[in-house]
Amino acid sequence: MKRFLVMLFLLIAAFLLQCTLCRSILAFSGIAPNIILVFIVSFALVHGDMTGLLLGFFSGIMLDLVFGDMIGLYALIYMFVGFVFGKFYESYSPEKLLPSISLIALSNLILGLVCYIFLFMLRSRLHFEFYLLHIILPEVIYTTVISLILYPAFYFINEALTADEQRRARKFV
Repeated sequence: MKRFLVMLFLLIAAFLLQCTLCRSILAFSGIAPNIILVFIVSFALVHGDMTGLLLGFFSGIMLDLVFGDMIGLYALIYMFVGFVFGKFYESYSPEKLLPSISLIALSNLILGLVCYIFLFMLRSRLHFEFYLLHIILPEVIYTTVISLILYPAFYFINEALTADEQRRARKFV
């Protein structure tokens, strides 16, 4: 229950940071880091595909309600990303920083490409090179730099919750 409440609080905090601070103060040339994606992938790498799927769904629904043209598109995209990167859970060591950051960068690249397909290409806006060079790659780089700070923080919070759960379990045994 405590883990659920902490993850809910972190999801809402990441959403609020994404919607306020990142879009106003941290944005460079209209490009902002994707804190929600860092949150989803960080916890999906540590807890697996179902956690990534659920976090992706709820964060996507929140983004759809605030920014989306149609309800469900961001929820579907973020669910997909959370589920796919949660599959690395069993064959991955989350305490290593470089592979984690590279997976976050890869997830951001995939997210940008999928958003391009659904939001631009299907509407006959076929300027892929422009979109790639001016939106996708700068966001990937910016999110990767921000994830150097956020991923260790999310990992530390997860380890603290795990230690607390183990300590509580030993009391009852």
